[in-house]
Amino acid sequence: MTKPPSHTDHHGGHPSKLLTIPEVAELLRTTDGTLRYWRSTGKGPLSFRVGRHVRYWDTQVVEWLAQQQDNDTANQG
Repeated sequence: MTKPPSHTDHHGGHPSKLLTIPEVAELLRTTDGTLRYWRSTGKGPLSFRVGRHVRYWDTQVVEWLAQQQDNDTANQG
């Protein structure tokens, strides 16, 4: 049995994991439909297709979430 390929993040070279839409939705406490909508409008964390399946790197989801926090903090003044 072979291990799936890993992606290395930009913060310390730790291997990343591929996440599915339901896994990201659970992590962000939102719905699959919301993630699909964000993907169709170019919002939300960076995603890509592997065949017919949409995937996310876990590190990119966390980076996107941190950017959302930074943007919200900046807007609060």
